[in-house]
Amino acid sequence: MGWLGARREWQRGAGEAGAGPDPCAGAPLGDGTYCGSSLDPPGHANVLYECQAGATTASTPCEFGCAAKPPGTPDECAPDPASIPRGKGVWIWKFGTSAPPPAEVAAKADSLGVGFVLIKSGEDLSAYESNFNAQIVAEFTSRDMWVFAWNYVRPGNVPAKAAKIAQQTNIAGVKGMVLDVEIEWESTGAEQDAIDLCQAIRSQLEPDKMLGFSSFGWIDYHLGFPYAEFDAHCGDMHLPQTYWDAWSIGREQAYLKAVEGAKKLGLSAPIWAAQDFYEGDPTVEELNYFFALAGPFSNLWRWPNPGHTDLLEKMEQLDWPNY
Repeated sequence: MGWLGARREWQRGAGEAGAGPDPCAGAPLGDGTYCGSSLDPPGHANVLYECQAGATTASTPCEFGCAAKPPGTPDECAPDPASIPRGKGVWIWKFGTSAPPPAEVAAKADSLGVGFVLIKSGEDLSAYESNFNAQIVAEFTSRDMWVFAWNYVRPGNVPAKAAKIAQQTNIAGVKGMVLDVEIEWESTGAEQDAIDLCQAIRSQLEPDKMLGFSSFGWIDYHLGFPYAEFDAHCGDMHLPQTYWDAWSIGREQAYLKAVEGAKKLGLSAPIWAAQDFYEGDPTVEELNYFFALAGPFSNLWRWPNPGHTDLLEKMEQLDWPNY
């Protein structure tokens, strides 16, 4: 229908108030936001309804359509397709050992509909130049995928590490950098190192490069980690490692551990939740449910090792495309 059609339909409906039952009278899970198609009686498909006590308190026409979410998660207006990758993302560790060669991975990812990849570019001061370089980046960008570098980095020696990480990020075609920051940052003085690292990297990045971080998804268990500092200074995106298959708490609960934990700490970086499929033997249905729950920037750890045909077969059945 498109945005203009949705607005006209919404306006007609608004002008006919009282002509029929309120769609929010059938809100299946009580108060919250719902696409018209999620209600009974249904509302306008491309309109987002705010339901309170069985009545519509507000309605918003969605320019790019309304995105219905799994039960228990509020529906929302779909984002502008130009602002999101064409599909969900996948992490890649080391080509040739823990993943096939770059050209093979890029071709397969393209056929699956993967929208972005996160490729390991280094660790602290070590740059993995044979694993992350302009030629490898081009294998993916030439197939319309976004490319992010990721570097496992620890506190200390901040100026030298920042310079090395900025150099990796500034490779042509790279969308940005994700700092993999974990247990080493739960230490005295790490807060200032986090601020200094993020600021030093940003000062050396080319315009429009993104800078984010990835760490523990179960935030309440790691309150000694400098979330606030990374969020404030490296907060273009936050990729919590929500490994629900290993935690055995279910998809929704794992996602909420990340979302509610971030909210409790006042974090503002957009959440691009990462799920794992190496532990617990999750089903394709479960993995797809998490992708639907976590949205267009959700991502998967990680590309299967060569020979892991069972995992590759699962990847082939996942709902990668965003549009």
